[in-house]
Amino acid sequence: MPTKRAELAAIHSGVKYGPHARNLIDIWLAESDEPTPVVLSFHAGGFRPRPATFDAKSHRTPALKGDLRGLLRAGISVAMATHDGIAPDPFQDARRAVQFVRSMSSEWNLDKGKVAATGTSSGACLSLWLCHHKDMAKPKARDPVERQSTRLTCAAVNQAVTSLDPRFIRDLMPGCSAYQRFEEFFGYEGQDLDSLSKKKYELMEELSPINHVQEGGPPTLLRYTGILDGPFGIHHGAFGEAFMERSRSLGVSCDLVAGGTPIGNSRPRTIPTFLKDLLGSS
Repeated sequence: MPTKRAELAAIHSGVKYGPHARNLIDIWLAESDEPTPVVLSFHAGGFRPRPATFDAKSHRTPALKGDLRGLLRAGISVAMATHDGIAPDPFQDARRAVQFVRSMSSEWNLDKGKVAATGTSSGACLSLWLCHHKDMAKPKARDPVERQSTRLTCAAVNQAVTSLDPRFIRDLMPGCSAYQRFEEFFGYEGQDLDSLSKKKYELMEELSPINHVQEGGPPTLLRYTGILDGPFGIHHGAFGEAFMERSRSLGVSCDLVAGGTPIGNSRPRTIPTFLKDLLGSS
């Protein structure tokens, strides 16, 4: 019987990156004499409020856990951040996490110019949002962390929800109830979807990564387990197809793999291979 491989311990565990008790980062540092690229990994299941007894440490496992050693051998460090709460808290947590990691570049021997993100489901949504959102740095902020850039080199994700706007999801997947998944997150009753305040719709649009893709944006890789012809659901490749079409219409590189099949002349790359290629490590 094969022996289970021991989990690789983080170099620094439970480092506070923000004011909330669950704003914690673990980091695995690649050995190098030169500053290393870093991938920030966001966990799944983050778009719902957590009970007070929630164990944040149980979620600080990289989405690319199985490839962790390979990335470290390639000279790429990996960080994992927990996030929590209702809209827009997880997104602000993600923004802060990227800025904090950059602020620690000297201490952790990281290359601030080579920062990527990965994740699954909600973690994938956060990664894409960061990747394509305009820079949220505040150069004149009193807090030095807030002065750091939020821009990424690239993002490579699994099962990405590329829009949180229930109206967009309802139109994208007719007859599917997936659009109802974010009622608690945005704080509304389902029957009121078409009569919400302008402010509520603006928040839905702001937190949807697909709305932030613009010319000159970073490259992305989206992977989905199911085939495009499969039943609709919250992790359906239709999300990725819509994101790919918008990206390519703006000249932004985007590869999509669904059910193991590259879509629309996409390259059949894995997430670790994509990250190694884009971060310039062998």
